[in-house]
Amino acid sequence: MKNDLIWDQGNWDEQNWSSSSGYEETYLKSNTLNSDLLIEIKRINEAGIYEAEWRDISSLIPNPTIVQNSISAMSYKLENESYSYGVLRIPDCTLKLLSINGEFDSETNYNSIFFGFVRHKTLVRISHGYLDTSSSIYDYIEVYRGFINEKSNNTKVSNENTYQDLFIEDLLTFLLKDYTFSNFTITATTLEAFLFELFNRSEFTDFLTINALNITAGYNIQNIDDTALEGQTQWLTILQDLSIGHSHLYQKAGVLYYQPIAPQNNTAKLFDRNKIIQVQNVSSGIDEVFEKLFWEDTAISFISPTNIYNQTKTFKISTITNATDQNNILSTIGTRTATIRKKITISVVLFCNLFILDQIRIDAGDYETNDGLVWDQGNWDEQNWSSNLGAAFTQSSSFWMIKEIKHNFQSGSTELLIEEV
Repeated sequence: MKNDLIWDQGNWDEQNWSSSSGYEETYLKSNTLNSDLLIEIKRINEAGIYEAEWRDISSLIPNPTIVQNSISAMSYKLENESYSYGVLRIPDCTLKLLSINGEFDSETNYNSIFFGFVRHKTLVRISHGYLDTSSSIYDYIEVYRGFINEKSNNTKVSNENTYQDLFIEDLLTFLLKDYTFSNFTITATTLEAFLFELFNRSEFTDFLTINALNITAGYNIQNIDDTALEGQTQWLTILQDLSIGHSHLYQKAGVLYYQPIAPQNNTAKLFDRNKIIQVQNVSSGIDEVFEKLFWEDTAISFISPTNIYNQTKTFKISTITNATDQNNILSTIGTRTATIRKKITISVVLFCNLFILDQIRIDAGDYETNDGLVWDQGNWDEQNWSSNLGAAFTQSSSFWMIKEIKHNFQSGSTELLIEEV
């Protein structure tokens, strides 16, 4: 028997992943990886019309160092608490671009690539790639999509007038913050129908692919009550509250998803173990155990059959006033929070074809060994790559999900926080 740390993509739409197969294969077969970041834009004119095609900014400004070290790191994460999910936290991204002659200044500078356009709300797509030495072509995968936020103080030129910082906000987060409850009328009262009605309009479909099949709630609230919402409440806040404890909302490569927090358990094969750098920071998870849950100003509660730590949490969501929904939400949350879930942080050679809630399985056998961790990806080579990393797991089999990802482009590593399912 051996300790295997296996990554499993779950039941993701295969079409969504098909474009990344070359990236995965190049990563796996090479021990000397040549990495590259591709930054593309779609500019918007004063009439509000975007360019039809993505433009590589290096093709607009023929400077080979234009994107060198433009991005130091990029992160994705769920909320830290065991019960709080909602809209996926994709931190803002800042591009630091060489702009000696004003190449990336605002549209008022005729030297700028934005001259004749509007820099604010320009669409930005960032991809990471590895060089396939057999073809001398980079295989890319999209890792970020968003808007330039001209209004941010972080969009600025350096003191020496050499570099231009462009502050980029995640596409979905930007849109949800841009619109408030007063902007749209929603008639549906069940959560999945409510979300589809909200997003299936030009304000979102101009930028996102909306498909009802991609909207599946962990608990499909039946009686959404919006009477208590104020007109200026951001949709980001509304959806965050509606999703607490059961689902999370995000966009990936321009496609909207609303998914349960529970990962999928699919079979996977072994991944090249020499890509693992470090295993660290094992946490017991006791601080996130809540066995008694209450709904504020009601008698509704969830009490775990096993009450070991006697930790409590009280909830109140203004849009949930129906007692059945309140009870079901507490039950959904409590079923999860009453169980201890360990956490581990692992670092691997930079790999961007990962996402929140992707699954990891640790098959440890019936006894401890000194064997290391084996990381896995999809239906790949079944060969068992082994190296002694000193890891030890005693449980016969356990499942984990990715809760946080940080890609460090400058150091060439990806850090994963994984949580026991």
